[in-house]
Amino acid sequence: MQRNHIVRFAVCLCTLLAATPAVAESTSPALFGSPQLTEHLQRSAALLSQERERRSVAGVAPRYLGQPRQGVRAFSATSTTSAIPLALQLGKATQLRFAYAMTSADQQSRDPLGATLQGFGFTGNLGFMQSDSQVFFLKPKFDHGAAATLVNDFKYGNAFQGVDPKRLREGRALRQTLNMNLGAVKLSGRFQEIDETFTVPQRLMGGDLSGDTAQALQELAAQAGTERTTLGMTTTLGKQWALSGNLDTLDDGAGQIRRQEFGLTGSFLKLTATRQDIDSEFTGFHRFADDAVAGMAGQRGVRKRGLAWELTPTKWMSLQGAQDHTRDGAGDVETRTLSGKLGRLQFSDTRRSIEGFQSWGAVAAPDQAMAKIAGVNLRQTNASLGLGGNTSLAFAETEVKDAAGEATDAIYSLSSKSIQARAQFRTVDGLQSFGGLGEFNEAFKPLASAAGQRQELYDLNYIGSKWFGLTNHYGRVRSLAGGEQGWERTEWTNAVNLNLGRTSALFSRSQYDTVTGTGDKTHERSEFYQVRRAVQKDGFLLAEHLQQTSVDAQQQHSVRQQSRVQGKVQVGSLFAAEGQRVERFGTGTDHENESAITLSRSLGSVNAAWSFASSHNAGGDTETRKLALGGTLWKGLTLQGHRQTTMQQAHRQADGEQAPSVHASDTRLALTQSLGKSTKASFSYVQVSAGDTLQARQYGAQLETAVAGMQVTGHFTQHQTPNAPMAVVQGFTLTDQKKDDHLDWSVQYKHRSRAISPQVETKGWTLRYKGEGEAPLTITGSYMINGEGADGNVVAGRQAAISANGQLLKSVNVGVGYQSTSNEAARQANERYEVTLSGALGKDHKWSLSGATQRTFEPEGDGLRRTRLETVRVELAKGAGETFRVGGEINWRGVQGAAAAYSCEYRADVRVVGSF
Repeated sequence: MQRNHIVRFAVCLCTLLAATPAVAESTSPALFGSPQLTEHLQRSAALLSQERERRSVAGVAPRYLGQPRQGVRAFSATSTTSAIPLALQLGKATQLRFAYAMTSADQQSRDPLGATLQGFGFTGNLGFMQSDSQVFFLKPKFDHGAAATLVNDFKYGNAFQGVDPKRLREGRALRQTLNMNLGAVKLSGRFQEIDETFTVPQRLMGGDLSGDTAQALQELAAQAGTERTTLGMTTTLGKQWALSGNLDTLDDGAGQIRRQEFGLTGSFLKLTATRQDIDSEFTGFHRFADDAVAGMAGQRGVRKRGLAWELTPTKWMSLQGAQDHTRDGAGDVETRTLSGKLGRLQFSDTRRSIEGFQSWGAVAAPDQAMAKIAGVNLRQTNASLGLGGNTSLAFAETEVKDAAGEATDAIYSLSSKSIQARAQFRTVDGLQSFGGLGEFNEAFKPLASAAGQRQELYDLNYIGSKWFGLTNHYGRVRSLAGGEQGWERTEWTNAVNLNLGRTSALFSRSQYDTVTGTGDKTHERSEFYQVRRAVQKDGFLLAEHLQQTSVDAQQQHSVRQQSRVQGKVQVGSLFAAEGQRVERFGTGTDHENESAITLSRSLGSVNAAWSFASSHNAGGDTETRKLALGGTLWKGLTLQGHRQTTMQQAHRQADGEQAPSVHASDTRLALTQSLGKSTKASFSYVQVSAGDTLQARQYGAQLETAVAGMQVTGHFTQHQTPNAPMAVVQGFTLTDQKKDDHLDWSVQYKHRSRAISPQVETKGWTLRYKGEGEAPLTITGSYMINGEGADGNVVAGRQAAISANGQLLKSVNVGVGYQSTSNEAARQANERYEVTLSGALGKDHKWSLSGATQRTFEPEGDGLRRTRLETVRVELAKGAGETFRVGGEINWRGVQGAAAAYSCEYRADVRVVGSF
């Protein structure tokens, strides 16, 4: 009877609310929903009536989907959910919100627990203060009737006798925000506390709750067991001063994140202080729906302190400073900077200290380069003072310290419109961190060349005139090693440069004096003179003289001189002439000279040149004459040819007997005739003689043409040498290399007469695949029988090779290759496997890492000799032209002889090519 009264009351209430005007649309967050209250009350009343009618004294009566069969009970209905939202608008900006949702036991998943969710919210706006509060209570409930049904119908009693007590604990989620504007003071706050037990059942998510509400509850559930407190303040102190502060604390139950920031801004002072601590136990970086917090995942266990300030009391005076300190469990890294301006005086001081720090991902990207100088204390100081106009004084000092030693480098300079003066003092004592310093900043690379030295360098240059320049350099370098290992070197360099219009002159002198620890002295001096006169448009006349004088430790003098005269002129419209004369003199050496002259003229489209060169040295006299022609005779026909003769005469021997002269000639001629766009015929002739004796004569012909989209090339060569039969080589090459195809191939065949080699045939093929993209995958395979070497001779045997090159990562390329050569007649074979990784380090550096295995089989008596070579190589190159390369190589070589003797060796090499 009581149940029927409740049902009737609910129906009447729904009818009454349906007859009233609709409530205005709520402005509350989506967490509380916005459907009409009438619909929800009707649905809740119907569910309540249905559930009560389903109850029996023994528990929950199952609701069958069909007629039950004998001995088998049908499956019961799933759980039901219901939600009721309510919003009360109090004025335009204030609102009270209430939400109620419940779910019953879920018999489908054999779960006898239900849950109710209650939510309360308040949004207020009082003009100077805005607030928003939300609190949710989740109460699990054990449904005894559902448990009894599961026991009776499904015999799952044991599974529900010991329900986990944690599932019966209530959970709470609280969020509060507050913003206050009190004129000169602005405050903001946020507090969030979510119990660890606030776990919203998924059944509740799929009920009557809207999508936005379900998403918000899922976000709260994902942050269960967390707390967050955020406070912010901004205060205006007068017209030009402001004070600000922020505090943010996050707790995930295991650890905390604490962030603090303080700022002061005024008319002449700016100050900012920051602090951040992230516990190593904190793991909830992605649970707070905050990108800034998620980005701190790489900073676990790191503490940061920062202070930056700027003082500008007047326009001509300013000071700036900053201090950043970061610490992890292994060590810390600290950077301090101080800079300022006082009138025309400017200065800056930067200090860096790195001790054991390892969490480089936690520092700002520009500071991550300091990882290269780990374990180094670095200080850099710069100052400059303007003296009016273009005149200024400057000072720069660098101090570097590591565990092994230290280095100091100080530079004082004066610069004006006409004078440049510079003094540098450098000491490098025991320092070992040269590699990291050079990568951190290229300006530190010269320290490596000054290791173990103390240097004093002075420069004075005059640059005030366009026609006159003067440079002077003095240096004194001393080794820090004591006793007999010590040494001291003094160097002087002077140069004068004159520019008198079409005439220029250069005079330079350098001198080096060295004293060793044992008192030995050496002396080196070099003097250079040069005069150049411009004539005509591209012509010139030049004369220069170089004299080098040296005195060794035994005070023995030696002198070496070199004079050179060079010129280039155009003799009217007849011809162009270019030549030079070089003479060398030296103590204990014979007189040497070299002469060369070239006369050239253009005859229409044909260029003709005649040259003569002679030299006289300790080996004798040599003269070379050459006549060359090249150009187009008429349309489609080109000519390239020359004849060169050489005469060598050795000096008279000690017994007075004169050796005969040696003559040689070299004649070459090539004619090429184009026949249409894709056909070309070539003919060549070569004759080489020594005196009156023929050394070699060769005739050649080649025809290139396109047939059915393929390029066909035919070869014919006839070679004649003294006391040997005529040798003939003939063959063809067929190539299919279309631009738009990814697959191309070529085959070649040559037949050689037996006068050249017992192997009379050379044949093989090449197949290549090239993919698409900026770094396509390329695969090349080839197979040759009796291949042809770079010198044109036959390489007997079979040769097979396959290679693949492509991009492994964005900046890493990979290449693999296999090569095999075998000669069964000679009982020789060779195999090589190779893998190479390469890439770029920045814009100028390239690196490569390769490993190779090579096996060789050679005859040894009646057996075979087996050799195995393992190689690992690392190389670093700098510059577009790889002007500097440094590489290391490790080799392991094992040899197995035919008589079972075995030997092995290990070798490591480091090579440096070029210079910085």
